[in-house]
Amino acid sequence: MKYPKHKRWLAPAILITGLIIAFLLMANEEDELPTGLLSKPLTVEVIKAQRSTTQLDVPAWGLVEPREQVDIRPQVEGSIVSVSDHIVAGAAIKQGDVLFTIDPRDFENRLAEAKATYEQAMQALEIEKGQQKIARAEYKLLQQNDSTIKSNALALRQPQLKEREAALSMVKAQLKQAELDLERTTLNAPCDGQIIKENIAAGQYAENGTIALSIACTDSYHITASFPSDYGVDATKQKATVTINDKAYPATLKAVLPQIDPDTRQKQALVSVSDVVLPLGYYAAVTLPGLEFQNVIALPKAALRENNTVWIFTADSMLDIRSVTLAAQNDERIFVANGLENGAQVILSHIASPLKGMELRLPETKRNQGDAL
Repeated sequence: MKYPKHKRWLAPAILITGLIIAFLLMANEEDELPTGLLSKPLTVEVIKAQRSTTQLDVPAWGLVEPREQVDIRPQVEGSIVSVSDHIVAGAAIKQGDVLFTIDPRDFENRLAEAKATYEQAMQALEIEKGQQKIARAEYKLLQQNDSTIKSNALALRQPQLKEREAALSMVKAQLKQAELDLERTTLNAPCDGQIIKENIAAGQYAENGTIALSIACTDSYHITASFPSDYGVDATKQKATVTINDKAYPATLKAVLPQIDPDTRQKQALVSVSDVVLPLGYYAAVTLPGLEFQNVIALPKAALRENNTVWIFTADSMLDIRSVTLAAQNDERIFVANGLENGAQVILSHIASPLKGMELRLPETKRNQGDAL
């Protein structure tokens, strides 16, 4: 069935008319919004840029380790006759504490024998010295009767004297060794520390060179701290800080290691902590002394925008967008080398749609100050 020609254009005409009416209504609604609401400047917080010389702290991380781990090995053999009550894994010990004792009786006997042998050698040397005096006197008498008689070392008993002196030196060394062996039957802690593991008991036979126990020396601690390779650490400064469980401890930077860790591709520094008790194996945050930057502007990290730009609150209360050159940055601050003048008011607040030249204002309490804390 065919419709009249004029009816075929009726539906599109109605649709177009409706769209025009809707557009006009929306335009009228916008015109009716309060003009003050549309043009009200955005309130922002600012901070005043100040050039200064500053040092960048370098964040690092590492495990708490003992200054060194010492394996206690007996240097003499024998039955263990006593073990300290403190010899258990994890126990704290002090330098000089007796750890365990090896039966000393055999070594006491050897020392007594060495002393007796030494006395005999001393007596033999004295006798030989007397014999030498007699030989010299006899030689002088012979020379008086016959001047052609020449000196003879053997006749003067010089070889015999040297033999006795050598014998005395040998038994003296044996005596010192016997004294040392007896001393080694008592094993003492070489440092303040903690026992890591032990493998001894009273009645057990201690063999020379066998590990009896291991001690972690905790009179000081070492931390090999890793930090990003693009950070610089001032190795000439020694002051550092170690933080464990929100508690900070003063530390000393001992060295910056020359090599980069092949696994993490980070640099490493050796830090020591003394005169405190730290938990071994804990993961510690370390603050290292960074490089010193002169004539830079330090700003909160929040001030840095996309593409290394910052927002400026201008003298006529408008937004300006500046490109800056950074000398350095960390997780908290940036250090601007170029692109900002001293005294510029840097915006810290977030602006959803920043447009250069848009009107801004400061909070009531900060107005005319140009500096937000």
